[in-house]
Amino acid sequence: AAKRAHKIFTISEFSSGELQKFYNISRERIFVNPWGLEKIFKELPKDEKYFAEIKKIKVQFGIENKFFLSIGQAFPRRHIKEAMLAFALTANQHPDTQYLVATTDKYEPPVLENLAEEINQKAGRRAIIYVKYLDRNILPHLMNEALALIYVSDKEALGLPPLEALACGRPAIVKNNEISRELFGEKGYFVADTNNPNFIADQMKRILNNPDEIIEILAKQKPNLARFNWQNLANRILKLFME
Repeated sequence: AAKRAHKIFTISEFSSGELQKFYNISRERIFVNPWGLEKIFKELPKDEKYFAEIKKIKVQFGIENKFFLSIGQAFPRRHIKEAMLAFALTANQHPDTQYLVATTDKYEPPVLENLAEEINQKAGRRAIIYVKYLDRNILPHLMNEALALIYVSDKEALGLPPLEALACGRPAIVKNNEISRELFGEKGYFVADTNNPNFIADQMKRILNNPDEIIEILAKQKPNLARFNWQNLANRILKLFME
């Protein structure tokens, strides 16, 4: 396909660069067309219905007040283990905050459930809530309510969850790399070293201690969401086929 295709379709400039480098494909043959976001991911009206649903969800998971959130498959490259250790560094200073980790443990052997128990024992409370599955229908409410999504992946072709959080009006803590800068620009909660929990903890503390900065960063990032629309993606593909 790399040799014969008239066009190679990919979903980010970062993945375009990877294709050029590893398959020796010229940029002219590559068609970058980002995925769209599901319509369920949006800022929900903060009305009585919303707060009733949030209350029910918090009771379901044992969330007492504020919380960070991680979702998806916990491959080692996504550094959920380091993020949990990072949260442990902030747990004593912020006893009203928890971390909901809703991921499938892809470490070999699995480590996350035991790590959550260890951190909770040291903290003397259920600081980390570890579950293996979330009903997707409640995810928009959780993303609207979370302090931030933690998604410090070393490498993704695109990586939708941080964009879904942004569409819900909440920031994401992400790795400082090419794809994150492509998605979010120069303003964001970027982690320089994802192997070091201290670097992740620093971004958590920024969010906990500087609510005004969150507003500023979200205002800078939100215009980027216009690129991630399924109708736009379809229109661009149809235009390419017509050409």
